[in-house]
Amino acid sequence: MNLETRIKELQAVHDQQVEDLKVSAGKIADSLSPAAMVKSVLQDVGGSSELRATALDTAIGIGTGFLGRKLYVGGSNNLLKKITGSALQFFLTTLVRNKMPDIRENFHKQEDGEMVKP
Repeated sequence: MNLETRIKELQAVHDQQVEDLKVSAGKIADSLSPAAMVKSVLQDVGGSSELRATALDTAIGIGTGFLGRKLYVGGSNNLLKKITGSALQFFLTTLVRNKMPDIRENFHKQEDGEMVKP
């Protein structure tokens, strides 16, 4: 094998490695895009019943807090009412989020026909 043949072989290997690196870099860039990250998180949440329940509890808590604030503040321009509305939203969000596991458990007990303490 002469030197020129060996150089051509090594150049072909080099070209293939560069092409492989470009493809890998493209895949890495795609996986780091915000859309891919959100998709990955949603797949993780969808795959774990505990994460799904936690996400649902949080969403219900946030929705309840937001609704409570909207009902309390309404279209008011009163600064004090807006501040207390925000405090109410935080309180309701936290309360509902923390109580959702108990509510879910009581609901399942009622479905099964068990007695539930008030």
